[in-house]
Amino acid sequence: MVVVRVYRSLGETEESGSAGLLLQRLRTVCPALTRLQQETCYYILVDGKDNEAQAQDVMQVLGKEAACQLWGLLGDPWLPDSGLHTTTQLQPSHDSQVLVEIGPRLTFTTAWSTNAVSICQAAGLTGVRRLERAHRYLVTASAPFSLQDRQKVGQTCIFHFTLITNIKMCGISLLHIDY
Repeated sequence: MVVVRVYRSLGETEESGSAGLLLQRLRTVCPALTRLQQETCYYILVDGKDNEAQAQDVMQVLGKEAACQLWGLLGDPWLPDSGLHTTTQLQPSHDSQVLVEIGPRLTFTTAWSTNAVSICQAAGLTGVRRLERAHRYLVTASAPFSLQDRQKVGQTCIFHFTLITNIKMCGISLLHIDY
Protein backbone atom coordinates (compact mmCIF):
# COMPACT_ATOMS: atom_id res chain seq x y z
CA MET A 1 0.00 0.00 0.00
CA VAL A 2 1.17 3.49 -0.88
CA VAL A 3 -0.09 6.85 0.37
CA VAL A 4 -0.10 9.58 -2.27
CA ARG A 5 -0.93 13.22 -1.57
CA VAL A 6 -2.79 15.51 -3.95
CA TYR A 7 -3.32 19.19 -3.14
CA ARG A 8 -6.12 21.47 -4.26
CA SER A 9 -5.33 25.14 -3.99
CA LEU A 10 -8.18 27.30 -2.72
CA GLY A 11 -6.27 30.60 -2.69
CA GLU A 12 -6.95 33.56 -0.44
CA THR A 13 -9.67 33.30 2.16
CA GLU A 14 -12.57 35.63 1.50
CA GLU A 15 -14.53 37.43 4.21
CA SER A 16 -17.68 35.36 3.60
CA GLY A 17 -18.55 31.73 4.28
CA SER A 18 -16.98 29.26 6.68
CA ALA A 19 -13.41 30.30 5.86
CA GLY A 20 -14.39 33.93 6.41
CA LEU A 21 -15.67 33.02 9.87
CA LEU A 22 -12.34 31.33 10.62
CA LEU A 23 -10.54 34.46 9.43
CA GLN A 24 -12.61 36.60 11.80
CA ARG A 25 -11.94 34.25 14.72
CA LEU A 26 -8.21 34.24 13.98
CA ARG A 27 -8.13 38.03 13.89
CA THR A 28 -9.58 38.16 17.41
CA VAL A 29 -6.73 36.05 18.84
CA CYS A 30 -4.06 37.42 16.51
CA PRO A 31 -4.73 41.06 15.56
CA ALA A 32 -1.50 41.15 13.52
CA LEU A 33 -2.94 38.63 11.02
CA THR A 34 -2.61 39.97 7.48
CA ARG A 35 -3.34 37.00 5.23
CA LEU A 36 -4.93 33.55 5.30
CA GLN A 37 -4.37 31.14 2.41
CA GLN A 38 -5.96 27.72 2.19
CA GLU A 39 -5.70 24.43 0.36
CA THR A 40 -7.11 20.93 0.68
CA CYS A 41 -4.80 17.93 0.93
CA TYR A 42 -6.14 14.55 -0.17
CA TYR A 43 -4.41 11.51 1.33
CA ILE A 44 -4.99 8.60 -1.03
CA LEU A 45 -4.16 5.04 0.04
CA VAL A 46 -3.72 2.92 -3.09
CA ASP A 47 -2.54 -0.55 -3.94
CA GLY A 48 1.12 -0.43 -4.81
CA LYS A 49 4.51 -1.97 -4.22
CA ASP A 50 6.62 -1.03 -1.22
CA ASN A 51 9.39 0.28 -3.49
CA GLU A 52 6.93 2.92 -4.73
CA ALA A 53 6.45 4.27 -1.21
CA GLN A 54 8.44 7.39 -2.04
CA ALA A 55 6.46 8.10 -5.21
CA GLN A 56 5.01 11.60 -5.29
CA ASP A 57 3.29 11.34 -8.66
CA VAL A 58 -0.20 9.86 -8.81
CA MET A 59 0.45 8.65 -12.38
CA GLN A 60 3.45 6.59 -11.24
CA VAL A 61 1.35 4.76 -8.67
CA LEU A 62 -2.07 4.46 -10.35
CA GLY A 63 -1.20 4.64 -14.02
CA LYS A 64 -2.18 7.40 -16.45
CA GLU A 65 -5.81 6.41 -17.06
CA ALA A 66 -6.71 5.84 -13.40
CA ALA A 67 -4.89 9.05 -12.38
CA CYS A 68 -6.91 11.04 -14.92
CA GLN A 69 -10.13 9.56 -13.53
CA LEU A 70 -9.10 10.47 -9.98
CA TRP A 71 -8.09 13.94 -11.13
CA GLY A 72 -11.59 14.35 -12.60
CA LEU A 73 -13.27 13.24 -9.37
CA LEU A 74 -11.23 15.46 -7.04
CA GLY A 75 -10.67 18.50 -9.23
CA ASP A 76 -12.66 21.48 -10.36
CA PRO A 77 -13.48 21.20 -14.10
CA TRP A 78 -13.52 24.98 -14.49
CA LEU A 79 -9.93 25.48 -13.38
CA PRO A 80 -6.75 24.80 -15.39
CA ASP A 81 -5.38 21.37 -14.45
CA SER A 82 -8.51 20.97 -12.26
CA GLY A 83 -6.82 23.09 -9.59
CA LEU A 84 -4.89 20.03 -8.38
CA HIS A 85 -1.15 19.75 -7.68
CA THR A 86 1.19 16.97 -6.62
CA THR A 87 3.09 19.34 -4.31
CA THR A 88 1.82 21.78 -1.73
CA GLN A 89 1.43 25.41 -2.72
CA LEU A 90 1.66 26.56 0.91
CA GLN A 91 5.11 26.71 2.50
CA PRO A 92 5.99 28.96 5.43
CA SER A 93 8.98 31.04 4.40
CA HIS A 94 9.61 33.15 7.51
CA ASP A 95 8.80 33.47 11.24
CA SER A 96 5.65 35.47 10.63
CA GLN A 97 3.97 32.52 8.88
CA VAL A 98 2.43 29.40 10.41
CA LEU A 99 1.18 26.39 8.47
CA VAL A 100 -1.75 24.63 10.14
CA GLU A 101 -3.16 21.33 8.87
CA ILE A 102 -6.47 20.08 10.22
CA GLY A 103 -7.76 16.63 9.39
CA PRO A 104 -8.74 13.26 10.78
CA ARG A 105 -6.29 10.97 12.48
CA LEU A 106 -4.86 8.59 9.93
CA THR A 107 -5.97 5.64 12.08
CA PHE A 108 -9.61 6.75 11.84
CA THR A 109 -11.71 6.35 8.68
CA THR A 110 -14.27 9.12 8.28
CA ALA A 111 -17.70 8.90 6.67
CA TRP A 112 -16.43 11.28 3.97
CA SER A 113 -13.69 8.76 3.14
CA THR A 114 -16.12 5.86 2.97
CA ASN A 115 -18.31 7.76 0.50
CA ALA A 116 -15.30 8.93 -1.54
CA VAL A 117 -13.95 5.37 -1.82
CA SER A 118 -17.41 4.12 -2.89
CA ILE A 119 -17.46 6.75 -5.65
CA CYS A 120 -13.95 5.75 -6.74
CA GLN A 121 -14.91 2.06 -6.80
CA ALA A 122 -18.02 2.86 -8.88
CA ALA A 123 -15.84 4.82 -11.31
CA GLY A 124 -13.56 1.80 -11.75
CA LEU A 125 -10.72 2.96 -9.49
CA THR A 126 -10.46 -0.33 -7.64
CA GLY A 127 -6.92 0.41 -6.46
CA VAL A 128 -8.08 3.23 -4.16
CA ARG A 129 -8.47 1.81 -0.65
CA ARG A 130 -8.90 4.99 1.35
CA LEU A 131 -9.20 8.70 0.59
CA GLU A 132 -9.09 11.30 3.38
CA ARG A 133 -8.94 15.06 3.18
CA ALA A 134 -7.29 17.64 5.39
CA HIS A 135 -7.60 21.42 5.38
CA ARG A 136 -4.34 23.38 5.31
CA TYR A 137 -4.01 27.06 6.20
CA LEU A 138 -1.03 29.34 5.84
CA VAL A 139 -1.49 32.13 8.38
CA THR A 140 0.62 35.25 7.79
CA ALA A 141 1.05 38.07 10.29
CA SER A 142 2.79 41.43 10.19
CA ALA A 143 5.19 40.35 12.98
CA PRO A 144 6.84 37.01 13.89
CA PHE A 145 4.67 34.54 15.80
CA SER A 146 5.58 33.72 19.38
CA LEU A 147 5.04 30.18 20.66
CA GLN A 148 1.96 31.41 22.52
CA ASP A 149 0.57 33.00 19.32
CA ARG A 150 1.17 29.76 17.41
CA GLN A 151 -0.78 27.82 20.03
CA LYS A 152 -3.64 30.33 19.93
CA VAL A 153 -3.83 30.06 16.14
CA GLY A 154 -3.83 26.25 16.34
CA GLN A 155 -6.52 26.16 19.03
CA THR A 156 -8.72 28.61 17.12
CA CYS A 157 -8.45 26.47 13.98
CA ILE A 158 -9.23 23.22 15.78
CA PHE A 159 -12.29 24.65 17.53
CA HIS A 160 -13.54 26.01 14.20
CA PHE A 161 -13.93 22.43 12.97
CA THR A 162 -16.27 20.45 15.21
CA LEU A 163 -15.63 16.92 13.92
CA ILE A 164 -11.90 17.11 13.38
CA THR A 165 -9.59 15.28 15.74
CA ASN A 166 -6.05 16.16 14.76
CA ILE A 167 -4.10 19.33 14.14
CA LYS A 168 -0.59 19.63 12.77
CA MET A 169 1.57 22.70 12.66
CA CYS A 170 4.54 22.47 10.32
CA GLY A 171 4.20 18.68 10.19
CA ILE A 172 4.30 18.12 13.95
CA SER A 173 1.17 16.82 15.62
CA LEU A 174 0.41 19.19 18.48
CA LEU A 175 -3.10 18.60 19.72
CA HIS A 176 -5.54 15.71 19.74
CA ILE A 177 -9.15 16.28 20.76
CA ASP A 178 -11.71 13.50 21.00
CA TYR A 179 -15.36 14.52 20.90
